[in-house]
Amino acid sequence: MLALTGCASIPQLDAPPALRDPATLSLGVRPAAAPGSFPDDRWWTAMGDPALDRLMEEALSASPDLAAAQARARRALAFQAQAKAATLPAALGVEGSAGAIRQSQNQGFPPGLIPGDVRDQGRIGALLEFDLDLWGRKRSALAAATSAAMSAQVDVAQTRLLLQAAIASAYADLAGLFASRDLAEARLKMPGRTGAAPGAAGPRAGKQRGGQRSGRPAGPHRGRIESAG
Repeated sequence: MLALTGCASIPQLDAPPALRDPATLSLGVRPAAAPGSFPDDRWWTAMGDPALDRLMEEALSASPDLAAAQARARRALAFQAQAKAATLPAALGVEGSAGAIRQSQNQGFPPGLIPGDVRDQGRIGALLEFDLDLWGRKRSALAAATSAAMSAQVDVAQTRLLLQAAIASAYADLAGLFASRDLAEARLKMPGRTGAAPGAAGPRAGKQRGGQRSGRPAGPHRGRIESAG
């Protein structure tokens, strides 16, 4: 049994690179995103089709989905108004009173000691009650209600846009089908097309009828076939 052993020294390696702090990494100036917006409410009028305009008006006025979305938006706006009212002064009022006082002379004092004139008096006061909302509970409720109201408005716009897009797409498909039908009818009326109108049969139809009567193939090669026979 033979065994060999050995050892070698590891060469001096360079120091490992230092890891960069993630906080120092930056993409530089970030491009500002353009604010998004929905198309115009009557964008389909650019097509200039009165029939499409009537379809859109009818659909928008009688759509259950759009009516439900609008009802949710009104409810969200009501909750927003309620939350905003909670941040305002709870009570604000002004009250006042006026009167006159005359002391009685029948109090057992000698005459002349008590004045007999009338003394006027009045009072006015204001009442203001306001919650400082130190912990921000009402402000947070108002922010949440405002976000919900904005989301409901976006839902209404989205529902309206989806409905309009579906109607416009179906209308465009229908217009394409009518155009295809008109094109097919025009091709059928062209000379040499099978299925043309009566009296408009082309030469191809005549050749086919002639070939069927003679029992021989019709076409430009008929003479060649007969001479070869």
